[in-house]
Amino acid sequence: MWQTAVNPVVALELLAEGVWSGAGVLGPEAFDSLPFLDRLNTFGAPWGIQERAVAA
Repeated sequence: MWQTAVNPVVALELLAEGVWSGAGVLGPEAFDSLPFLDRLNTFGAPWGIQERAVAA
C-alpha cells in the first residue's frame, strides 16, 4: 500500500509548495519530472533507469 500512496503524496506536496503549478487539467507529462524524482528519494523510494538493447 505504501508504494501506491507515495506518488500522489509527493505530487500534492509539489503542488502545495508551488514547485508545480498550472491551470486546468494537466497530465503528469506537463510537469518537470526532476523535482518529483528527487522527492521520491527523500521519501525512501529510490528510482532508476535501466537501458536495454532490443533482441533481434
